[in-house]
Parts: sequence; structure tokens; C-alpha cells
Amino acid sequence: MPQSEQTLENTLVEQLISLGYENADVVDEASLLANLKAQLEAFNGVILTESEFGKVMNHLTRSNAVFEKAKVLRDKMALERDCVRPDGSASQSSDTTYLDFLDDTDLQRNRFQVTQQVTMEDSYKIRYDVTV
Repeated sequence: MPQSEQTLENTLVEQLISLGYENADVVDEASLLANLKAQLEAFNGVILTESEFGKVMNHLTRSNAVFEKAKVLRDKMALERDCVRPDGSASQSSDTTYLDFLDDTDLQRNRFQVTQQVTMEDSYKIRYDVTV
């Protein structure tokens, strides 16, 4: 008897979780971006202001070319920090922090996540079955 699509998805997600992927609570674009911000902050040991996260998003979305996007993820990003920190304290001047998106020398440092049924809306409403 054929396997249902939902059963196939659930089996795939279970297999990925058994391999060390974390099940992420992402259902739409807002929760996807909130999760990305939280993961970047944890990975780099920083807290980003909304303005700084906007700079990160501009950096990540500046090209549509697949190879360029892959290069952006492998390279560090020089982020000019805001003068006012998220906790409300002010720094004397802006400074630069270098953000990593991936660690290709120590793969265990990277966190891999999986989620199901993420809905994105733009001109069209799209639902992704499984997202890694």
C-alpha cells in the first residue's frame, strides 16, 4: 500500500532528528526570521538590534545567484554595530563585529534544524513541506 505524503514527511523529519537535527518551531516568515536572528546571535555570541539584523538580511539577500549566496554563507560578514546596544546602553562609538553563518572547519559547531509546513506569503501563498 502506498505511503501518504504526510507519513513520508514525518518519517523524513524523524530521521533527520535522529541524526542530530533540531526540530524548529517555524510556521511562517515571521517565525523563520525570529529563529534566524536567535540562531545567529547564539552562534556568534552577540545580541543584534533590529537595525543590525536588517543589515544582516540585506547582506544575505543581496544576490539571487546560487553560487554567490553559497559564498556569502561561507564568508564572515563585517557588521558595523549600532551605537545603542539592545540593553539600552550606549557605546562611545560604533564598532565592527564579524559574523559567521557557518563553520566549515568545525562542522559540529553548526546547528542543523528541520521544520514542516512553513507558509510564506508574497505575491503567492506557498507552503513548504519540509525545510532544513
